[in-house]
Amino acid sequence: MGIRHISAVTLFVTDMARSCAFYRGLGFELKFGGEEAGFTSFHAGSGFLNLNAGETARPGGGLTIFHVDDVDAVHTRALAAGLKPDFKPADAPWDERYFHIRDPDGYTLSFATPLADYRERQELLGKCAGIDGCPGGWIAVTHKGAFVDRDLGDLLDRLGPEVVAIDMPIGLAEDGSRACDQAARALLSGRRATSVFPTPVRAALAGRNHGEASAINAEYCGKRLSAQTYHLLPKIREVDGLLRRTEHWHTRVFETHPEVSFMALNGGEALAEPKRSATGQSRRRDLIAAHFGRDAFANARILVSKQDAADDDLADAFACLFTAERIATERHVTLPETPDTDAAGLPMRICY
Repeated sequence: MGIRHISAVTLFVTDMARSCAFYRGLGFELKFGGEEAGFTSFHAGSGFLNLNAGETARPGGGLTIFHVDDVDAVHTRALAAGLKPDFKPADAPWDERYFHIRDPDGYTLSFATPLADYRERQELLGKCAGIDGCPGGWIAVTHKGAFVDRDLGDLLDRLGPEVVAIDMPIGLAEDGSRACDQAARALLSGRRATSVFPTPVRAALAGRNHGEASAINAEYCGKRLSAQTYHLLPKIREVDGLLRRTEHWHTRVFETHPEVSFMALNGGEALAEPKRSATGQSRRRDLIAAHFGRDAFANARILVSKQDAADDDLADAFACLFTAERIATERHVTLPETPDTDAAGLPMRICY
């Protein structure tokens, strides 16, 4: 019988609540126990990190090493959580990029990514873009900055991304509602489910005004269009036209929804606070900071005027970028799992 891998590492801690907060801040997901428990277990890849509470911790020498997908992202998350790593991620002569951090009981943890994997991932992420509609037309966020353009095709040609996640319907039903919209509402549940607007049927795009478009939509699916949905029609037409006439973007542009993306960014828990409320803005910016860095939102804000894109437009574009990264690294989820295509051959799906 051969030894396959370490199943778990157990650390003896003096304050379970303090230690749980520390490891949650690093991104570990709870499996069992918690702040009030005497024994707690966190997922660590295929193994586990266990915490055992006792009157006297027994921290000793040595090093617990965790291989992660993106060591810089873990470091960024640690800083956003108020933790203090020993040093910034550094390239080591043994072909890893790593950093160290000490937990509340003095244990030294090392987080590392093989350099070849790290460089490949950074190249992938550098080719991603998140896009949302805004007063200035379209706002895109990439790892190089934030950009606005009146024309979506011009914006994409200028940036040249390989993977794009956009907050706009792609794939329009001939009648009835789209399964992806229903699935997204069910996933969000509660008050945030209403943020997934009913997508108009394809025929409604021909409507010359709100009344006409609404009447067409009601004829085909039994539901009239709200004013909010009607005002999205020009952008839906723009996306639809671009993807139907350009095979290059047809295969690179994916529909997402910011609230579903923020849910994934928040560990699978939907945000209850509206995005324009003070609390809602704060929650979303904290999530952006944890993933993209403490100054990411502020740096992007400098590049784009509020007349062209409001704060919530910028935050939604960051959420879309997060989903684009997940798509590029094949970690995304598709709603529904097996989507239908519309009459134009476009998939009716929401990715996150």
